[in-house]
Amino acid sequence: MAILKRFTVMLACFSHIVFCMQHAADILPMDLPAERTVGARRLHQANINCAITDAHVAYTLAKIQHARVTMGPYPHAVIQDIFSPDVYECMLRMLPPNQAAYTKSDSHFKQGDGRYAMLIRSNNENIGPGVLNKKTKKWRPIPSSKNLNATFWTEWSRQFGREELKQAWLEKFDVTLKARSADWRNIAKTLYMRMELNRDISGYAIGPHTDAPYKWITMLYYLPKDSALSTAGTQVVRSTKGTTQKESKWMDPKDKQWKTVKQAPFVPNAVMAFAICDRSWHAVPKVANKAVRDTIQTFIRGVDSKKVPPKGQCPNM
Repeated sequence: MAILKRFTVMLACFSHIVFCMQHAADILPMDLPAERTVGARRLHQANINCAITDAHVAYTLAKIQHARVTMGPYPHAVIQDIFSPDVYECMLRMLPPNQAAYTKSDSHFKQGDGRYAMLIRSNNENIGPGVLNKKTKKWRPIPSSKNLNATFWTEWSRQFGREELKQAWLEKFDVTLKARSADWRNIAKTLYMRMELNRDISGYAIGPHTDAPYKWITMLYYLPKDSALSTAGTQVVRSTKGTTQKESKWMDPKDKQWKTVKQAPFVPNAVMAFAICDRSWHAVPKVANKAVRDTIQTFIRGVDSKKVPPKGQCPNM
């Protein structure tokens, strides 16, 4: 039926240019990168629609609102199927095909020790792939290319950075936020989401840390195509010495005080989230040889990183 519809519209175009312009979407599929395999399924360019709708956002909102929070050793949540299946398929399809997409220009992307990163939302004004100049604070959007569909990621970060989703995440961790600031709901008006598309390769690892105090909520969206790297998820860590952290720096994972209490499975369409507190210790195990770990790091942050309440004491410690 879809093919017949396109053929009918194309015939009409020859005689009526306005009709053609109004129905262009029925003829021209979205400009997508090359196919990606999602498990045993293959996405076909002619049969996929990557438009993100209010219904897709509502689906994710409901997943957040109904998620269970695990209290120990600090409040956190691991949510499966956080995005609608068709949205997740599009996200996989739109991932840069290789590391070169992140690093073709040093002025565009940063390259760390085994990590490649791309900002896809800096704040409520700078939305979509881009570069934020640390000195001038000026934002430079990155246009679409053969390795990057900037249009999709701009719309994705706009839709999944919406106010109702931000508020849902904050409410989910109310118990932690109250320990940090009794009037956090008034402060919430000034908070925003920052989103970063990351790719970790062989050898990348993060030692135990609690996250910087200018962050309020951390959400780590996992983007694997299958469950082959299920042990590459974020580790929930506890210090046997009761160590706390006012700021944030990576600690030596070989120190015997660190005990892994839980590990979020690195599986398709999952997220691990928590509110920052003085003992919200977490770590990332070393990425295996030749493995690739795609994630979207999202943080709810304050506008002025120097004027934030200090981390509160983690509940249930």
